[in-house]
Amino acid sequence: MKILIYFSLLLFILISCKNNSVDPLAEENKNLPINEKIKLSLAPDYIDSIGIHDENLIFLNSLYSTRNYQPFWINDSCLTKQGELLEELIKNTLQFSIPDQRYSHFNWGKANFLQKELMITSKLALLSEDLLKGIFEKDTLAIRVSTFPEIVNFIPSINFQSLNKNEISHQIINWGPKDSNYLKLAINLYDFCQQEKIDTTTFDVPTLKSDTINCQIKLKEALISKGLIKSETVDSIGIVAALKKFQSQNGLDADGKVGLYTRKALNESTYKKILRTILTLDKWRKKSEYSERNIRINIPEYMLFVSLDSIKEQHRIIVGKTETRTPELQAKINRFVLFPYWTVPQSIKNKEMLAAAQNNVSYFKRNNLKVFKSEVEIDPTTINWHKYKNTFPFKVRQEFGPKNSLGIIKYEFNNPYGVYLHDTPSKGLFSKDIRAFSHGCMRCQDPIQLARTILINDCKNDNCNKVDTLKLDSLILLGQNKTVHLLNTIEINVEYKSVISKDDQLIFLIDIYDKDEKYIQLLKRKTLHN
Repeated sequence: MKILIYFSLLLFILISCKNNSVDPLAEENKNLPINEKIKLSLAPDYIDSIGIHDENLIFLNSLYSTRNYQPFWINDSCLTKQGELLEELIKNTLQFSIPDQRYSHFNWGKANFLQKELMITSKLALLSEDLLKGIFEKDTLAIRVSTFPEIVNFIPSINFQSLNKNEISHQIINWGPKDSNYLKLAINLYDFCQQEKIDTTTFDVPTLKSDTINCQIKLKEALISKGLIKSETVDSIGIVAALKKFQSQNGLDADGKVGLYTRKALNESTYKKILRTILTLDKWRKKSEYSERNIRINIPEYMLFVSLDSIKEQHRIIVGKTETRTPELQAKINRFVLFPYWTVPQSIKNKEMLAAAQNNVSYFKRNNLKVFKSEVEIDPTTINWHKYKNTFPFKVRQEFGPKNSLGIIKYEFNNPYGVYLHDTPSKGLFSKDIRAFSHGCMRCQDPIQLARTILINDCKNDNCNKVDTLKLDSLILLGQNKTVHLLNTIEINVEYKSVISKDDQLIFLIDIYDKDEKYIQLLKRKTLHN
């Protein structure tokens, strides 16, 4: 309450002092010590024109009063070398994963060295909060209101032992979360911004089949623009090699062919790639720490990452089609089922199964499906399927076995979407680069190995799961429906992050569900501050 009263009083004083300030650089003030000049500079109307307003002034007055108004970045007459370096760096905050328009209210054009002192401090303070808390409010499209840190938490301590631009930049990047995934991505973004031409150029590359000549022309233009080839005169072998490199940078199969997703990636500007990276970093900022026992799935990456204490492994996965998307979620895996039954969801029965039954009723027998009415099994050949139009009125269960859509193992976790992680008989799909084929559940490559890893680690109070890896193998040989309960639940996080770091470079994955677009449009706004 006292703090609130203090800031309210300070705000009143600041507002009442408008139009009564003295120019600290006037002739009559030239002999004043620098701290007195800083104090005079904090008059509202003196720095209002450079974008420092009341809330900002409250922060600056509080901060500088704790150091008797001694400056950070200037001497008696100009910016120090440290101040010049910081001014250069923070004028381009895109390289630090914050769009420049977030701070568009600052007017650097006519600012003198005293005003620049206050602007640098203000921008560093806002940047430190944004790097830690992000741009968006959690789980919403709302832009977070710009805030200043607590004075006790803000010490613009930068080690200037070396005036190396990259070293100073890395120190600023480290003001964000300490998560290693975040830091790798943030540093790789900084490097990307130093190496690439940042523009908004896009390329509408047609299919090779529809327009062979224009496809080749646009492909060359795109590869030149992205710095992968240097001349339009490069031969076809060089173009294919550059295209393969580009495909690898975008998480695609490096086959040198201009397919659907390669064309989509080619059409993306470097500026949009940066905005997608900024969005991904913003998601990392909102993420609480993972449990020591966790499974993380990144949908656009089609990968599952296991971290069970010291054990780490990864598996390829298949996710939902664009029309039946895999949802983002957080839950706890508490059991898995060997040789599971599959109760077919109503949506699949309505959209797919009814038409299949009307076409050929032997569909049920071929796929080992049983039909039930009020929990009583009925013969599907006795039903007039053509009288049903849009709704499938019966329960359908697929028996366990080699044709079961869930394969031989299913991992269960409570969630409102009715999805789970499971095996699949369609093993060939794991060789694809874009693996969006399911009805929403996640299919896992080598799910039995995942079960072994979980069981090896499933101990509690010196007691381990009665189903060890040997017993697991025996149960699989028996081929019977069996639920295995875990002693320890495992946190599962299903996420959507379309940019990753790999081998110290950014990989721009295909935004398969176009989920990033609505956020990117906000990041492109002329102003991002509130």
